[in-house]
Amino acid sequence: MGEFAVAIYRRAEALGIPKDKILDSIYSVPTSKLAFEFTMFVYEKLGLNVCNLAEQFNSYDLLKVKDENDKIDYEKICAILSQNKPFNEITIDDEIAEGDEKVNFDVVVGNPPYQLEGNNNGRKPPIYHSFMEISYALSKIATLITPARFLFDAGQTPKEWNEKMLNDEYLQVLSYEPTASNVFPEAEIKGGVAITQHNTSNKVGKIGIFTSYVQLNGVLQKVEHYESGNLFLDSIIAS
Repeated sequence: MGEFAVAIYRRAEALGIPKDKILDSIYSVPTSKLAFEFTMFVYEKLGLNVCNLAEQFNSYDLLKVKDENDKIDYEKICAILSQNKPFNEITIDDEIAEGDEKVNFDVVVGNPPYQLEGNNNGRKPPIYHSFMEISYALSKIATLITPARFLFDAGQTPKEWNEKMLNDEYLQVLSYEPTASNVFPEAEIKGGVAITQHNTSNKVGKIGIFTSYVQLNGVLQKVEHYESGNLFLDSIIAS
């Protein structure tokens, strides 16, 4: 978590954003008590506003916010996180009143928890897709690094969710690494990892069929556009 705060801080500096604005604009939700302590250390070293670091809950706690059908309530989670009060005072049990003033988040960046810990018949159910949904509800732009199996309609994420993602015209794959250990040396993640960006202001066309070959993905997208009547054949085949 702290690494992202550092990266965002440095990037904002490079873009010439005033330092006083940077220090009060980076919010973080840690994954554990240990992550909280490390992120707090980073915030203090950089001079970031420590009130923007969640203290009453962690990432996993957000998944406990359910609706009347015992489904994760993404709308309520968004309302809780967007309260116009010190972020370190927010709890997942806060009551939200209609018309309350809200904070708008320009971008969500992160590496969310991938799976639910604990023994479930030897399997650990994925949860990263739930954090992707939270991010999309929270901001118009979300850039996340997650397992990539959903891009191949594989793994344990819900099939209907995989299909929704592959047909989302605002989602694009910025980078795909088939060997996850090249990114996370001690991790074994089948299917690799991907950095995706969801931007509701940038309609890029659906992913459709994804392969591990970048050039082939480009060809497949062009063929899909041709079949839909949005592309001429000579823009697909070059002499």
